[in-house]
Amino acid sequence: MEFNKFVNGKDLIQKAKEFATKCHDGQKRKFNGDDYIIHPEKVAKLVEQNGGSPEQIASAWLHDVLEDCDIDFNSLEKMFGKVVADYVVELTNPKSVERSDKKSEYIAKKMCVMSSGALLIKLCDRLHNVSDFSTAHPNFVKKYAPKTKFILDSLEDCGRPLTTNQQKLVDAIRKIINIIE
Repeated sequence: MEFNKFVNGKDLIQKAKEFATKCHDGQKRKFNGDDYIIHPEKVAKLVEQNGGSPEQIASAWLHDVLEDCDIDFNSLEKMFGKVVADYVVELTNPKSVERSDKKSEYIAKKMCVMSSGALLIKLCDRLHNVSDFSTAHPNFVKKYAPKTKFILDSLEDCGRPLTTNQQKLVDAIRKIINIIE
């Protein structure tokens, strides 16, 4: 599959969906045991509902492939183009951060400087994660909710202007985590 073969945004999204489904085959979400691919699917739908471009929707499908699968940036760029690959890189945490107790601080700083397109995807990702609280283990919820609050507080404190859709996503996330606290 070569990037230049995409005729339109629908083809790009469909190929991203197919590729993500193949990459995440057999993976389960750690806090509820669901097939992992349900998460990128829900994030992609949220991105679409919030005005995301075809590149952003494709990136939502692919947002965890660098982190969780045996895929590298060059392969992703070759298959889906620079815009999609760059978004996915912006959404990817280094392995050292994934295992760190400083992950929330890292994400908070990153969200203050990432592109507006990547921020939309990241907020949709976070919204889907908190939307799953009803099926998640209580210990996960107990840890994830305050970390999310910290990240959102940091995003608002850094003075970054948010689009209307980004602010709606922040408000939706806060509504869910405020119920938990």
